[in-house]
Formats: sequence, structure tokens, C-alpha cells
Amino acid sequence: MFDSPGVNVVIGLTLIYLLYSLLASILSEMLATSLNLRSVLLRVALERMLNDGYYARRNRWHNGWNNLVNAVRWLLLLPNRHFKSSLAGRFYEHPSIKYLAKVERRSLFAEMRPAYITDVYFVSTLIRMLIEMGLGADDKERIASALQLNTLHMQRRTAENIRSIYREAGGDTEAFKEGLRKWYNETMDRTNGWYKRKMQALLLVLGLVIAMVFNIDSIRIAKLLARDPQAREQLVAMSIAIAKDTAIEKTVAANDSAHRAAILDAGYAHLQRDISDARLVLGMGWNFNRQTSPVTYNVDSALRKQVYEWNAAAASVRQADSELRVKAGKDRLAVKTLEPEIKHADREITDAVMTALERNVKDTGYIDSLRQKSKRLQQLLAARKTVLANDSAELRSLASLQQHNLYTINQLTGEKFTGIPALVVDDKKQTSLQGPGPFSGCRLWYIFTHTLSEYRWLGFLLTALMLSLGAPFWFDLLKKLVNLRGAGVRPEPTETAVVAVTDPLLPAAAKPAVIVPTPVIPLFANVQDEFVWKYRAGLMALPQVRAVFSYYDRQGECRVQVNVTEAAAEPEVRKLLAKLGITDQPEWLKVVVSGIPVSHVRELPPHSVGNRDNIDIAYGSLSCILKDATNKDKFVLSCWHVLRGDTRLDAITLDHPAIVDDRGSLLAELEAGGILDTLDYGLARCTPEASVQSNQWLATALKLPAGLLHRPIVAEDAKSHCTLRFYDVIKEKVVTGVLYTVCEQVQIDYDDRSRIVQDVLVLMKDADTELPVSQPGNSGALLFDTHHKAVGMIIAGDDHYTYAIKLSNFFNLHKEKSFA
Repeated sequence: MFDSPGVNVVIGLTLIYLLYSLLASILSEMLATSLNLRSVLLRVALERMLNDGYYARRNRWHNGWNNLVNAVRWLLLLPNRHFKSSLAGRFYEHPSIKYLAKVERRSLFAEMRPAYITDVYFVSTLIRMLIEMGLGADDKERIASALQLNTLHMQRRTAENIRSIYREAGGDTEAFKEGLRKWYNETMDRTNGWYKRKMQALLLVLGLVIAMVFNIDSIRIAKLLARDPQAREQLVAMSIAIAKDTAIEKTVAANDSAHRAAILDAGYAHLQRDISDARLVLGMGWNFNRQTSPVTYNVDSALRKQVYEWNAAAASVRQADSELRVKAGKDRLAVKTLEPEIKHADREITDAVMTALERNVKDTGYIDSLRQKSKRLQQLLAARKTVLANDSAELRSLASLQQHNLYTINQLTGEKFTGIPALVVDDKKQTSLQGPGPFSGCRLWYIFTHTLSEYRWLGFLLTALMLSLGAPFWFDLLKKLVNLRGAGVRPEPTETAVVAVTDPLLPAAAKPAVIVPTPVIPLFANVQDEFVWKYRAGLMALPQVRAVFSYYDRQGECRVQVNVTEAAAEPEVRKLLAKLGITDQPEWLKVVVSGIPVSHVRELPPHSVGNRDNIDIAYGSLSCILKDATNKDKFVLSCWHVLRGDTRLDAITLDHPAIVDDRGSLLAELEAGGILDTLDYGLARCTPEASVQSNQWLATALKLPAGLLHRPIVAEDAKSHCTLRFYDVIKEKVVTGVLYTVCEQVQIDYDDRSRIVQDVLVLMKDADTELPVSQPGNSGALLFDTHHKAVGMIIAGDDHYTYAIKLSNFFNLHKEKSFA
């Protein structure tokens, strides 16, 4: 059925495309593996997810040459030179991802990054990074704080996207993980599309190279199959065998880099054998072993006699071979002439017999004469075939003699003639041997010139387009064509339905018991600390109360202080304490009218910083310059309300506002920070052209003997009222104060609203006089002890006190940062 030459030609072409598309697939997978294409595209995908806007900001700080270099790196899918310090780079450096790679030492083709990361690994790693860089009692609080403070230094769109996923999850950690998982899987679906397009382009290029190297001209092959029935039948037989070959089918089914081993196993051996057979059938390839180049060998006097003797013997063999070939040609022509004559005579006999039967002619003389003629012709044909067979035997014998002569002359001359050379004597009586030798030209040039001739490039391009369709396409088409021809492949067995088995006898799982934790009452060193623990929340519910804390006086006695905003609030505090059961108020309790704690804002003194858009109304002190341990990047540290520069203090850095100094020079771009729990800080990444690149100005102003160092505040510091100092950028001098206490909570008025800041250092002028140490404009200034160690950063102040966050809380969160 449908066993026509046209169908067989299509089957033959399909077989050729299948075999060479398999070869192209194998080569493309090997090349993709060597170039780590999957791991590269995975890195590009993660960069798009986690590094939004990162390169654009960096590139505009560079000159034209660096922009050109970055463009080349992007074209070659190389990472940006700042990749390691980016969020995606830190993601890859996380232990849960880093050790998924195959090797750890860098080399030319080493896979330094994993080619596959499951959604579970992606989500768990990102959650771990948020937890590690967050604050709070549990994971939920740490994740929320890390997103709010942007401690991972996420870029604008990435931060907005992740925060929107968190908001949609309603703050639920499991729902947040599911949202991240969906985001990752959707990105990976698109990454698979990128990979397929890259492989499609790679297959097209490899297909063109294979077509030119193996001389796979689709147009020439189609013409050859159309006029050569024997070649068609041989390819059809191969097609039927390959369609039934399970090894080839498994190889095609495993046509993915995840199953490279399957492609390079038994299927590759089958492929080599089948390609070799197909090339023998169609005569494909450039056959450089049959190509020759002219060789000339000058015969010296020592060999001249032997060469002449050899030439005489070779000439006689050549003469005999030439005469025998002429005779064999005549015999072959006679055979070709006799065969149709015999067929014609047989048809005449058949016609004569049929005519005699129809007319009832009894005279068979004419028929007998035709039979005698046919018999004579067959005898003559048999004799000619016998003579032709003898001619063939003699030709083989002469060919053997010629090979012997060729071997003899190659032994004499040392040259590698591929054919019998001719003896030539020129006008100067110089004797030489001239004949064909091995092909010595440039093979690439030969292929290139012959590709342009006779429109072969069109056949090669057509072959490349066909090979780029892939082996699975051609294998499916081959099976359909073989079935259409009538020599179908055995159908695959249908899969049986899987029946789900359930056991109704299993008992229902018991609901877990709800365990209500018993509140833990801490152990207190004195009644004052217990008083603060019990009544602080109730007292701070009053709008006029801003802080409730314990402190030590000069005699070492522990006391409790309630800071209120105005004198009228003191009776309200006494009345509330009476409601709470404190009728006889202890002598160690006092209420202080300290005013409203406000963030220090509103002149532009030296070493001040602020948001470029609002520098005239909001500024603060340049705290210091930090460096990142993972790279060479530097950061400006100051208060969040200073660097943010507007009333959107709850917003994450939406547009990377520029941070400038008192002269309006660009210093950095804001990336991370916020006001949360124990922190009010902002981090801005320094530009390469920043006017301040170190902390030398601060070390000089404070006369620090060494570089900047820090230490945590301990309980003894508050008891002893240790001396602290900072550089006042407004007065341009060093200001000294003492540590009054460490307050667990202070309510501070910011430009947008009031906020509770925890674990705050409280400073005053000295231990006996309640006077403010700092003034507006000192926010961000670092506090140093008498041992030249930094311990805090000023964030606010009121009529009596200065408030500062602990540097230890900042460095506990940003362990990778240190003083530059």
C-alpha cells in the first residue's frame, strides 16, 4: 500500500534528516554541557528575578569603554562584574545553593553554578536569607522586618514584587512560600522557552556545519533517490529497521540535556552505524580519500635505470589493460544488445503461439524457426557472458599487477603515488615521474568553493533548516510514513488505568492537642525593674508618656523615671498608677517633664548628608563609611529619616534617591534601611566618584589613634554612667556627654507619625544636670567611648536627653558590614 517511488523518496530523505538531526542533537547537548548553557540561563533568569535595576545604576557611573565591555558580557551571557555583590550573587553563595554545583574550583568549562534548582530550594533559600537578615522573636517577624528594612538590598521592582507577594499572603509564612514558589515556577517555564530557542538556533548552526562537512545536499540526494531504485529500496529497508529499533527510540525520547547519558550510550553506537550505512548507499561526503593532487618526482641518475625497467614493465601492463578494457567494453555492449533481442524474440514466440491458437493453425514451422532463433541468441549471450567473465578475471589480474607496480615505484621513490605515474623527459633531458597523489589542498577551502558552486549552498541551507526541526519530529514522521507504506511498526501497548486503592478501615487521624504556653515571668534583680516590666505598657498608653525606664543614680541606687511631654501630664500619671494599684508611690519613682522626643532635622554644616530632593529641609550627620566583606562596595550610614528625606518613612526605597553632601556632590544611592524595633538607620551605596570614600575625616576630628572600631554596650556602662562623645557637624567640634541609661522603649515623633524605638541609649550633659547633649542636625552622629570604640548612633532628642540606637544591634543584623 502506497509503495510508490515518491513515498520512498520522502522516506529516504526523512531517514537522512533523522540520523543527522540525532547527530546534531548530540553535538548540541555536548556543546551546551561544555558551555554550561543551562546553568548560565538559570543564572540569567535569577538575575532578572532578583537583580532588577542593578546593572542600569552601575553602568551609568562608568565610562563608554566599560559600557561597551558590559554590552559584550551581556551578549555572551556573562555575569556583570558586580554580580557577586548583588542579591542574585549572594543567593548563589548561600550554602544551600553553592554546594549544588558539581565543582568548586574554577576552570574553563567547570560548572561553578548548578544547572537545576528546584522551587523548594529556591523558596527555602530566599526565606532563610530573609530570616538571617531580619529582626524578631520568630521567623514570621524576622521575614517581615527584613522586607520592611530591605536588609537584602533588593532593587526597586524586585522589592515591590516580593513585598506584594507577602501582602497577598496576609503575612502568613506558608502562603508567602507558596507565592514565591509560583513566581519561581512561572519564571522557570519562560527559562525553558529561552533554552529551547537557544538550542533551536544552535541546532540550525550545527545543521549547516554538518551539512557542509558531510556534503548533505538535500536537492542532490532527492535527485539521486528519484533515479536510483536500488538506493531507494536500501534506505526504505533501513527506515523500517530503525523505526522498529527501540534503542534509537529511547535515544530520541531522551533528547534532553537532563538525559545526556542516554543519548551518549547505546543510541550513539547505533547512530554511527546507521549514518555510515546511509553514506555508503548515497555516496555522501566529500571523499577526500579519492581526491588527488598532482605529484612530480625528479629521478636522479642512481635510480634512472631501475625506473626505466619499471616503466617498461608498467607500460606493457597498461597496454594490455587498455586493450582488454576495449575488448571488455565491446563484449559488454554485445551482452546489452543481445538481452533486448532475446526478449523481443520471446515476445514474438508468444504472439505467434497465441495467433496459431486463435486461428487453429496446425503448421508450427514459423514458431519453430522463432524458437531456434531465440535459442541461438541465448547461446551467443551465454558465450559472450563467459568471455566477459574471463575479461573481468583478466582485468582483476592486471589490476593486481598495476597495484604491484605502484607499490614498487613508491618503494623506489619514497613518494605516495595513488595511481601509476608516467615517465616524462623534458627538453633538458631531466627525467621525472608525474602522477596523482593524495589530496594535499586545504579541505576547508575545497568545501567552501564547492559549496558556492552549482547552488550547493541552497541544498545545505535546506538541510540545516530540516535538521533544526529536531530528531523527535523526524522520528515521528518516519514511523508514520513507514506505517503509510504498509510495513508498519508494532503498536505500543496501551497503559492500563491506575486504580486508586484506599483503605476505609484506617482510623481518622486524631486532632493535635492545642497547647497553651504558660507565660514566663522573668526574674528581676530589684523591684524597680519589676515595676517597669509590669506598668510600662499601661503608662505608655497615655499619649503624654514617652518613656518609662530604670536607671542608677550617683550613689548606685536603682530608680524609676517616667518621661512626659508637659507638666500637666504628671497628675495623669499619678492617677493612672493609683488605678493600677500603686496608691503609695515609692520614693524611687519620679516623673520628669522632658518634652517631646523628635528626630533631629532642619543649614547645611560640613560633613552633613541628606536626600538631594529635600536637602534644604532635612539633613543629618554623615555617620561613617562602611564596607562590605563580600566585595569592594562602600556604603554611607546615617539615620533612615535623614537619608529618606521625606515623610514616606514606612516605604521601602522606591526609586533609589540620591544622597548628597553639604556641597551637593553625589555620594551614594539609598538602598536599604528603615525604622523598626531597635533600629533607625539607612544604607546608601557609594558611587565611585563619591567625595568621601573613607572615615579619615572622623578619625581626625575625634583624634582616634587607630581606625574605627565598635563594641556593644554592657550593663556596667549604664551603672557607671560612662562618658560618650561625638563630632558635632554644626559646631564643628567634639561634644561630650554621659550615658544616663538604656531604655527599653522610647516614643519618638517623626515627620509622619510617632514610633516606638526599642533598646535605646539615653544620654545627657552630665550625671547631675538634665540637659540635652545634641541639637537638630546631629542625627546620624556616631557615639564613642573613652576607649575610642563606637557604641551608638544618635537618632533623636528632647529638652533634656539625647537618644541613640546601639551599633551592636545594627552589626548583629548586617554582619557582612564593617568600618571602611
